[in-house]
Amino acid sequence: MARSTGSKSKGSTSGKGAAAGRRGGVSPAPRSSRGKARAGSGKAGKRATVGAAGGDAGETLDMSLVGRLAARWPRVTEAQRRAFESHYSDASCDRMGGRTKAYLVVREALSWAAIIDRELQKPYAGLIRYNPLRFAWYLECLGRLGEALEVQISTQGDAGSARRLQLRTLAEARLLDEELRKTIREAAGEIPGLRDEVEKLPPAGDTPDEVAQALGAVGACIAAWHERNDEVLGTLLVSYNLSVEDATKAREAAERLTRASEDTRGERVESRDTPMVNRVEGRVLFEMRTAKRAFDLAKRKDKLVARLVPGRGTRNVLGRRAGGEGDDEGEGTEGAGGAKGTAGTAQAAGTAQAVGTAQAAGTAQAAEKRPARRGEGGRAKAQGAKAGTARGGAGKTRRRS
Repeated sequence: MARSTGSKSKGSTSGKGAAAGRRGGVSPAPRSSRGKARAGSGKAGKRATVGAAGGDAGETLDMSLVGRLAARWPRVTEAQRRAFESHYSDASCDRMGGRTKAYLVVREALSWAAIIDRELQKPYAGLIRYNPLRFAWYLECLGRLGEALEVQISTQGDAGSARRLQLRTLAEARLLDEELRKTIREAAGEIPGLRDEVEKLPPAGDTPDEVAQALGAVGACIAAWHERNDEVLGTLLVSYNLSVEDATKAREAAERLTRASEDTRGERVESRDTPMVNRVEGRVLFEMRTAKRAFDLAKRKDKLVARLVPGRGTRNVLGRRAGGEGDDEGEGTEGAGGAKGTAGTAQAAGTAQAVGTAQAAGTAQAAEKRPARRGEGGRAKAQGAKAGTARGGAGKTRRRS
């Protein structure tokens, strides 16, 4: 019997899609028939991507997942939004966001969003103390962070391009300045007037402005030499191939460097997230922590509940060893360990004190005995010496007699 190639191809394609979803860590979201999706302040149908600033090379984040998931859940009203925003202060969000990288947080938050969306539709969803409205707020915050991160990457990209142009222009200007400066010094030779003019030229310093100023002065010097009606100087300029074009090149290179420096003035290419990104990032992290705690509690009741596991981007603020920012279970474990450690320290201190007291008593007793033994030995030696002296004296008396 011939097999249907169409069904086989379809099944193979779906299998590859499922495998790709498992490898990516984000399960494909089921389709929804509820009109247009909502993702924070952005449009649901828009396929927004975030470049790999801080992520793996060539990697992009598909923020359209937020819109697809938000279409299933309730819309957050303005009053509810104010309530959620007041739950954590802006200062706390700034501190929390400053401890992580926004790109990694977005990547993990997207993965968690797919898991939460799936789990809240399972039969045991009632065990999870995590309201769908809170998840809708989670998605809105995540959408805001994606937009802020996209703006940050774009801004840093523009500043980075201007900075690279300035560095390239600066290198070209330094090379031309060195070449022309050495050439006119050779051309001046030991002629007093020409040598003095070369020595008075401003040196090329470290900053782009100093290099531009020095190169402009070198070009002006060459132009001034060509304007003189001096046969000796003219012969020297020709012999060293110093033309008016060299003066023009020096002036134009100095102007290009000045323009490139002005384009980068006030622009800083930061590897860290901006304060605006940190605040939204911190709010997303707080929402991730809220969801994680709810899922951890539900996991104790039913093992089928999925676990939200922090990755390398959020482990330092959401893991068990986060130091006050971890989950309840981790904090409880640390508290019990601290109590045990305190009791153990007290026991160890008591034992050490008892042992030390016994050792001290034994040492004192031994010390008391040792001097007594030494004294007895000394007295015995003295008595022996006296007895020997007496015996010696008696022997001498007998020999005399």
